[in-house]
Amino acid sequence: MTTLLDARSVTYAIDRIELIAGVDFRVGSGELVAVIGPNGAGKSTLFAVLAGDLRATDGSVVVGERNIDELDFAELAEFRAVLSQRRQAGIPFRVGEVVAMGARHSVDSAALHEILEAMDVSDLVDRVVGTLSGGEHTRVELARVLMQNTPLLLLDEPLTALDIAHQELVMRHLRRRAEAGQGFAVILHDLNAAAAYADRFVLMNRGSVVADGDGAAVLDSGVLAEVYRCGMRVARVGRRTVIVPTD
Repeated sequence: MTTLLDARSVTYAIDRIELIAGVDFRVGSGELVAVIGPNGAGKSTLFAVLAGDLRATDGSVVVGERNIDELDFAELAEFRAVLSQRRQAGIPFRVGEVVAMGARHSVDSAALHEILEAMDVSDLVDRVVGTLSGGEHTRVELARVLMQNTPLLLLDEPLTALDIAHQELVMRHLRRRAEAGQGFAVILHDLNAAAAYADRFVLMNRGSVVADGDGAAVLDSGVLAEVYRCGMRVARVGRRTVIVPTD
């Protein structure tokens, strides 16, 4: 497994208030890493630093084999793609145009068709983005990011507003891409989706990493209950791990 992203002791502070502190984080090729934790844990801030949108106050972020501070925007765009929480719903473009914008170079019509089909937005190709529902818009934005076809993808809440069938569709597609060699770091609030599809879990709270490892190490009822401040039951149902709040 090739290391695509290696962050060491990353801290980001504003006015001496640390939003994340001393975070170690890595993603390898062929790996899907789920980043979980309660609201305000620092997940989106971490992703902004890892993406190069914010500069770490302390620590280092290595993308591929280079420090992220050495890379310009074009070089970053060749290596990593980012789905942020801030999605522009009112832009006056059609779906097909928006997804095609994700291509790093010339648009490959076969690749474009494949992505539209994979995200179940082919029938929306001529719709103006501003007329879409929340879930439709999420899938279009995700299709645009996937169209970039970079080695590393950072996805902040890619399941926002999706119904259960489309959640499964998206996570299965990400899983297949990871198995084909791309590396994914994905912020997820749906712990069951994370448990079903991720290789590794990074649990954050109050700006720090609480646990990092496989399901046995991180998806522990006691650990989750302490972080989420809610009783948790972790059980196996068929081949899946299911996490249910108990109070």
